[in-house]
Amino acid sequence: MSRYRALIGIIISAVGLLVLLGVSQLELYPRPRYTPVSREVRANPFYALERWLGSAGYPVRSEHEGPCDPAGFIRKLSGREGVVFLESSLLYWEGAEDLLPWLREGGALILSLNSSWDGEPDGDLLGFLDGLGIRVEDEMNLPDPGEDGGEAGVPDERGETPEPLFHWRFRFGPSGERLAGESPAALPAFIRDREGLGRIADLPLGKGSLTVMGLPLFMYNSNLEGEANARLAWDLTAGKSPAERPEILFIRDDRPVKSLTGRLLERGNLLPPLVAALVLILTGFWMLIPSFGIPRQEEPEGPRSIRERFRAEARFLKKHRSLGAYLEAYVREIEYRGRIRNQDTAELLAPVKAVLASRKKPGYREAVRQLESLMEILERL
Repeated sequence: MSRYRALIGIIISAVGLLVLLGVSQLELYPRPRYTPVSREVRANPFYALERWLGSAGYPVRSEHEGPCDPAGFIRKLSGREGVVFLESSLLYWEGAEDLLPWLREGGALILSLNSSWDGEPDGDLLGFLDGLGIRVEDEMNLPDPGEDGGEAGVPDERGETPEPLFHWRFRFGPSGERLAGESPAALPAFIRDREGLGRIADLPLGKGSLTVMGLPLFMYNSNLEGEANARLAWDLTAGKSPAERPEILFIRDDRPVKSLTGRLLERGNLLPPLVAALVLILTGFWMLIPSFGIPRQEEPEGPRSIRERFRAEARFLKKHRSLGAYLEAYVREIEYRGRIRNQDTAELLAPVKAVLASRKKPGYREAVRQLESLMEILERL
């Protein structure tokens, strides 16, 4: 009966396992799967915008190293770019006036003031912008850039559509200064927030334009889904791209992507204590194992049989060349027992005596064979 119960249990377990595999592997019902963001998206905050522009017929090219100076900036251009996005920290702005001919010929430059929170924008850059009629003010007591009162492009509780996600550090206004010999035909226009402060400055220069902003938060991957963010990002990139030069160039710093090891090392340099712990463990093993040995269970050995003891004695006597004397001792013992019991052992001992008579020092194999026969005689006496 127990066999049938075991068989029924095995069948039920097999059926349950098949059902579990079918449900988990054959996907009998739709289930969402969440995959982590790819490394390329984490390294490039403009990945979604670049893909969007490329799918709409505006080829996008990226550079990760700064052009250093205005002359290097011009050399990086291939002649097909109508719009260039540039992070300000990647350019030395001394002699920035050399960019004006390219701008007037139809180039559109989008300039991001990506200085750190504790740093200040380049003085040459501020002078260049002042000469073009754009004043840059660095605000103090700044709120978090992400606190914009709601998600950009999504109506809030009052039914109002939030403005694009601006960078709150910098604000822009008109400047009364002018570069030597520079008299722009048009004044800069400002995209303002709800408080009326200019957050983006846009200046037409001949056939081209210069756009200045803080960090382009509204262009980032995580914010581009907002309607206001997407509309402004499109107007500043594809909206400024001429038909004869539709390509858009992004010159941006390569953002490092933190791995798991990098996030752990943010808490401190963990490598020295890990190496020290490993060396301590290895040193402990090296010092203790030779002293105490590797622990193992030893089984007690039982007593050896008489034949094994005789063979061991034979190997010992062979080493000392005394096998013949060993056989003679057993022959004398058998003859002594035979006399006590009135038994004739001459016939039994004849083969052994023949060996001793013909070869005074028998070999090891011959001696073992004779010892086995002598053992049988002793067992019968």
